[in-house]
Amino acid sequence: MNRKSDNVYRPKDCKVTRVLIVARISTDKQDPRSLEDQEAYCQNEVKQEYEGQITFEVIKSVGSGEHLDRKELDELTDAIESGMIDVVISEDLGRICRRNRALDF
Repeated sequence: MNRKSDNVYRPKDCKVTRVLIVARISTDKQDPRSLEDQEAYCQNEVKQEYEGQITFEVIKSVGSGEHLDRKELDELTDAIESGMIDVVISEDLGRICRRNRALDF
């Protein structure tokens, strides 16, 4: 990942950078605290890169990344297509979805 000197987030509204964090665990048998850990990790990564005003939104879900009919995936797609989000971040791409669908992102 680039560091502050290499990368500048430019918010679309020229004021606040809107960041959407995606956090997911696969089953309800996994520790739900992992969702908060993923969120904290992503917030820290963005804050290391950008010193301006940031608004964080989070999509958290429990479900297999193999399933492409998850409402959270639709919510993410809608948020991206709205043009209102400046940055989408996740701990890793597999938290969003898996296989060929991941290539779309």
